[in-house]
Amino acid sequence: MTGISAKEAEEPQQQQQQQEQQEQQQQQQQEQQQQEEEEEQQQQQQLQQQLDELECLLQQQRAEAARLNEEARSIRQQQGVNCAAAAAAAAAVLAAREKLQQLEQQQQQLLQQQEGYKEPDFIKYKQQCDNLIKRKFFVAPAFEIYGGSGGLYDFGPPGCLLKQQVENLWRSHFVVAEDMLEISGPCLTPHVVLKTSGHVDRFTDLMGM
Repeated sequence: MTGISAKEAEEPQQQQQQQEQQEQQQQQQQEQQQQEEEEEQQQQQQLQQQLDELECLLQQQRAEAARLNEEARSIRQQQGVNCAAAAAAAAAVLAAREKLQQLEQQQQQLLQQQEGYKEPDFIKYKQQCDNLIKRKFFVAPAFEIYGGSGGLYDFGPPGCLLKQQVENLWRSHFVVAEDMLEISGPCLTPHVVLKTSGHVDRFTDLMGM
């Protein structure tokens, strides 16, 4: 009968704990995302309501300014330009136009604020995408694998396969179909950086180094 060490016995329990922690983190992220989406939706609804109310005020103010302008024109035709009634009518028209301009400025500000909520999807879902590619090990911070300091990222198995497929697609089109010559500008990392990141001490594949 083969004996099992305490370390081997603890491994399934640790894996289960890690899995539970990951599931809990995913659930928290989903709840947070749902809450943020609900808050954003409420803000957009409130903003749209303000815009609708402001549009009604604008229509009323435009009608009022047109009415006052017509009255002022009628007074000028009947009593002349220099009479007191014409001056009062002109002042009323000017005040109505200024109020109309203020309402239009408020409308423009609300429209700009509304446009701010419509951010591109690649910004809106950036955090979720980053979490996904790290969780599926497309890429991972090197210090999480080898220790050391941060700043470098390594491709995981899915990331290496995706990178290879993209390069093959590029070659099949530009190199083969277009008969172009291939050149490469690799990103070479200095030894001191790899030493600091932990690659030199922890990475054992000499062919890869």
